[in-house]
Amino acid sequence: MNFIHDDFLLHSEVARRLYHDYAANQPIVDYHSHLPSADIAADRQFQNLFEIWLEGDHYKWRAMRANGIPERYCTGDAPPYEKFLAWARTVPYTLRNPLYQWTHLELKRYFGIDELLDERNARPVWDRANSRLEAADLERAAGRWLAPVVVEKAAANLDSGVGDHGAVAVDDLAAQGHAGLHFDGQR
Repeated sequence: MNFIHDDFLLHSEVARRLYHDYAANQPIVDYHSHLPSADIAADRQFQNLFEIWLEGDHYKWRAMRANGIPERYCTGDAPPYEKFLAWARTVPYTLRNPLYQWTHLELKRYFGIDELLDERNARPVWDRANSRLEAADLERAAGRWLAPVVVEKAAANLDSGVGDHGAVAVDDLAAQGHAGLHFDGQR
């Protein structure tokens, strides 16, 4: 059985019934996104997995720092693949942290990747995810293929500052974007 499966985190028959019969087909309301609303509104074409997945995720940066990864690979000047490789090295050490589940849920849901990420399979995961981002038949921009899954109704992102960022509308998607605030100064 894959780590991420249809009954992931559903440990009882009641949980499975409630989720599959009532919640599974409901729209997702994501009140916390690390994709800037400007990127969603502009239909940004992400060039690689780093840009869409690590570029603005301070939770991943914190885990990497705690794992002894130099800042150059978190927010510094290292090339995108090297930053991703540093994250892949960190993932196994997040096993009892929600980052471990989030990482694998995101790989499965958005990129169709069922493997547990670590430095040994970082290159094929990177290549497969980037292929999905580049696929001509997959509408790859955040506003067209990621946003309907992540921000179907409303979203708050972690843009700097406070205030209403207005409607984020791309094609048939209409979501309201609002700024979030972190008191530690992180995005």
